[in-house]
Amino acid sequence: MMARTLLPLLVLLAKDSLVVDARGCLTIREKRNIQNMYLDYKCMRPGEKFVDLTLDEDYVSFVPTMAKVRRCSMMYCMANDMRCQATGKANETIKVEAYSMTQGIQCLKLIVEHDVGCKCQRCLPRTCPNNNMDFNRSTCKCECTQQFIDRCRINVNKGTHMLDRENCRCMCNEPKRDCGRRMWNPNTCRCMD
Repeated sequence: MMARTLLPLLVLLAKDSLVVDARGCLTIREKRNIQNMYLDYKCMRPGEKFVDLTLDEDYVSFVPTMAKVRRCSMMYCMANDMRCQATGKANETIKVEAYSMTQGIQCLKLIVEHDVGCKCQRCLPRTCPNNNMDFNRSTCKCECTQQFIDRCRINVNKGTHMLDRENCRCMCNEPKRDCGRRMWNPNTCRCMD
């Protein structure tokens, strides 16, 4: 009878001694590595995203207008100061059927970039490729400024332009025309007088 009451007490004491011993088991570095493993879990493989394709202004229409790509920006990291960023990139060639007023229907090959691996990394500011962009720390990438979007939206509403958010360009809807001795104005999408 006494053994039956002592047995749970001994198991309880043994568990406590194991817990005490286990607390010193992992070093701070090992614990951090385990945390990072959990943080990286959602950022291991790139997610799928649709991006708009762009061609020269000479082409009136083209198909497809979008491509499905793999991007790390679709995944997330749990730590606030970390972003899911590409560890490697690869190119894929896709065919596009495009129509030009001067050359008719053509089969073009466009190169689309994919992310092949992702990792949670600290977001480091970088210089953006043009003045229409600012670096956004929360997304860890260059994005169109609101001022540029508002300026372009005026022309989009007029029906003369379209907004390319990926490259922050305001492009003419119609292809560049032969203006003879006059010059083509990409701001108005017309020949200048």
